[in-house]
Amino acid sequence: MSALAKLMHSKGYIVSGVDDIESTVVNQLRDLGITVYISSSEVLDTDLVVYTVAAQNNIDIERARQKQLPIIERAQFLGELSKRFTHSIAIAGTHGKSTTTALLGHIFCLAGKNPTVHLGGESSDLGGNIHIGGEQYFISEACEYNRSFLALSPECCCINNIECDHMDTYKNWGEVSEAFCQFARQTKKVIIYNGDSVTLPRLDKKTMMSFGFDKKNTVYARLIRQEEGKFTFDCYYKSKFLFRAKSNLEGKHNVANALGCVCIALYYKIPLQYIIKGIQTFLGVDRRMIALGEVNGVRHIADYAHHPTEIKAALDTLKLLDAKRVIVVFQPHTYSRTLHLLPQFVSVLSNCSDLVLLPTYAARESPISGGDATDLFFALPRKNNILYATNFYNLKSHLDNTLTKGDICVWLGAGDIINIAKTYVNGNTNK
Repeated sequence: MSALAKLMHSKGYIVSGVDDIESTVVNQLRDLGITVYISSSEVLDTDLVVYTVAAQNNIDIERARQKQLPIIERAQFLGELSKRFTHSIAIAGTHGKSTTTALLGHIFCLAGKNPTVHLGGESSDLGGNIHIGGEQYFISEACEYNRSFLALSPECCCINNIECDHMDTYKNWGEVSEAFCQFARQTKKVIIYNGDSVTLPRLDKKTMMSFGFDKKNTVYARLIRQEEGKFTFDCYYKSKFLFRAKSNLEGKHNVANALGCVCIALYYKIPLQYIIKGIQTFLGVDRRMIALGEVNGVRHIADYAHHPTEIKAALDTLKLLDAKRVIVVFQPHTYSRTLHLLPQFVSVLSNCSDLVLLPTYAARESPISGGDATDLFFALPRKNNILYATNFYNLKSHLDNTLTKGDICVWLGAGDIINIAKTYVNGNTNK
């Protein structure tokens, strides 16, 4: 929402909005001259009210309805906005959307394409969660939550992967798969997908390109090797060697994200020199394997991982780093995700020798029986050192007594765990 506010403000529109709390994002908007109210505002006559589904029951939305003001949901607004651009590119998938979107935007910027890039995260390469460029290229994340991405009909789409998630809005795997297939059908010209994990029906009159580690894909990687978690690989296009590059990001999954960007860049005829430079200089997206600092010889790292597959990717990456021991602090994100993916969470977290669980970050949800962090805690085997920390004091006391020089403490989750982590690392006490 803040990215869209910045974009519309840059186009000369008068923009105002409401948020729940004061934050860095709120201050950024105010610095631009955008009025931001906290908790509630007096809704004035306006040309359009845009809301996110997370706030659809907000009192200001109800006031707008009573005044019969034009109202549109964020995804619909994004879909209409994308039609203003000559070329629209949408990045979808259960995992890796923000990183792929930001990396692709970085490559297009290096190539002088002056794209407008809309992110769900923060990228230092692009200057935040929005890079305001021209009206030729629009690169945006396409989120499957609540089928939001079906409001888009891009010229080109990229599907990184498809897994069960957001089961508060999908009944089963069939509905998830069908939503992604519909998204592909709505794409106008070219469909790019991870051929190692995604199966799509053949769509007539559309270009289809796959990427991955298997040679069957249109673009694939060979001779993959790693050093301290960062991977060097040879990139091929239809059996033809293109280049050798070293990803600037930790994790083999980020090689796959880079290959998706290679596919898109090749379709839009981006010279190889900019693709290589983009991959090798890209700094990543905030809250993806970021270093928070070192305390008494212990490295603290934060990652947005909140799905079992993402947690596994994070832990696999950490195994490649030189650490005596890895201590995991995990904050479950939403009750519905924990409930529906409980066996998968148990499977991946059972591999942690030292684990701290925090109370569930509810986000938009009310508690659901069987989906609380305590349910996950009791489902985990007792063979490892596991703590359920009900408050910051419990957490701090445990870490102070557990962490020793040479350890890595990784903070995983998509909620406010990043603030908890920074409080601990900075040596403060959360009252």
